[in-house]
Amino acid sequence: MNNILVLIDFTPVSEAILDQAIKLGRFKGSSVTLSYVMHGSDKREDIEAKFEPYLAKFGAQGLICTVFIGEGNFKKAIAHYVTDNHPDLVLVATHGKKGLKQNLFGSNIYDLVKIVPSAVLVLGEHTAPVEGGFKKALLPAAPHANYLLKVAQTCEILSETGEIVILNITKTGVEQDPITVENISKTKAFLDEKGIKWNYVEQDSHSFSVGYSKETLEYLSHENIDLVAIMAESSHAVGSLTPDMDKENILHNEKGVAVLCANHE
Repeated sequence: MNNILVLIDFTPVSEAILDQAIKLGRFKGSSVTLSYVMHGSDKREDIEAKFEPYLAKFGAQGLICTVFIGEGNFKKAIAHYVTDNHPDLVLVATHGKKGLKQNLFGSNIYDLVKIVPSAVLVLGEHTAPVEGGFKKALLPAAPHANYLLKVAQTCEILSETGEIVILNITKTGVEQDPITVENISKTKAFLDEKGIKWNYVEQDSHSFSVGYSKETLEYLSHENIDLVAIMAESSHAVGSLTPDMDKENILHNEKGVAVLCANHE
């Protein structure tokens, strides 16, 4: 992991995301790029001044840190930057479904995740930064053709002694998708080859719900999970009739668990 791109908005939640960027930068030996896209009455010299204490903070930790100040539409500017510069990971914080300036950090966070050609780590207002990689990651099973991409990108930010939980939610009357079964088998083999500890959990859904976020969030609520990984793109499989809503529910989980959105570069 050579470079981490951090999207900030100079609100209090930016402090938490900067702390996580520092911890990941030290853990992976990565350089960090801080990014802000100007809008409205923003003046470049004012924005550059706001970055100065952040740059000093990274410098004090011995990390290489640069700044990207864009202009225009936020999502398009960031997507173009990622396409041209290929950061290994993008960090962004969500303020919840109410949103705030630039109409980005609210319910439209998933729109950004889908168009950015990179893995995106989404942190909530109450997400506690972790040192040395995430300790316990949840991977909901799914029939996605690129499911192993999610597994590999999760392993990149997992602690050396971390554990992965493979959660397979079954629904009464819904036949298990054979691709999901195959993905579970491939994941176990992949993790065994990498020497990564894993646990397989199969859980029946006893209530009617469209999609799988309800059961996933219930599992998160009573387990000591600090990261959940989803695919940025939807599989559009049976049982995922509202995939965007399903993913946004996980992105805005009330427990504040960090969410890794796996995506192609």
